Amino acid sequence: MVLRAKGESYMKSLFAGRHAPLYSTAGGRAVLSRLPADRARTLLEAGDLVKITPDTLIDIDQIMDEVRKAGTRGYATAWQETRIGEVVAASAVVDPSGAPIGAIHVSAGIDRVQRDAVDQTIAPMAINIAQLINRDIASYHD
Repeated sequence: MVLRAKGESYMKSLFAGRHAPLYSTAGGRAVLSRLPADRARTLLEAGDLVKITPDTLIDIDQIMDEVRKAGTRGYATAWQETRIGEVVAASAVVDPSGAPIGAIHVSAGIDRVQRDAVDQTIAPMAINIAQLINRDIASYHD
């Protein structure tokens, strides 16, 4: 199920089946954080990393730093990396073995969320929803 809450006109939703780059999206980084670091780096090295906005990270070492932070915090962020004016926090959805199968993204306009307040505002929403889904998935395999 994909849920979309209508926001400002500059925001576009990514629906199931659409593609988004691993390197520049919070969801991509959340997914990468659930993989072994060498596998995550290999996936990044195999791709064509291009700047989507002036803030898009394309240096693999910088991206891997963000992936490591995501693994520690339980969520990843992307600040204006795919869309000017948008901040996104995302948490991985995993199968019962812990392998990533997707991510929950929560976005907001940068005029509504300060950079240092993401962990108190939109990140908990992404984490909580992902945890609920993860528990639900696990319950089907018990």
